[in-house]
Amino acid sequence: MTIEHKCTMSRLARRLILQLDEREYDVRMDGPRLRVSSGNFFLPDVGVIPRAFAERNRRERASELQVYEESLTQGGGARPAALPAVRIELAPLFD
Repeated sequence: MTIEHKCTMSRLARRLILQLDEREYDVRMDGPRLRVSSGNFFLPDVGVIPRAFAERNRRERASELQVYEESLTQGGGARPAALPAVRIELAPLFD
């Protein structure tokens, strides 16, 4: 991964963290691992995980790899979801 790619990821994650309620969502970089229906994994550069999924994963799988499946995937791929009141200006991410 290039330095520029990593910087863009960091800027996006920071903007998401500032806008999302940490009681509702976790923002993760370099993952999290999302299991798709084929059994393979999708590893997004930046992921937003509902806090309920993150907490349940921590309680039930504390010593295992961080993997999310449940309703985060649909039809073989990660399901995008709208985030409440999040506005990201894309151009500054690439400055």
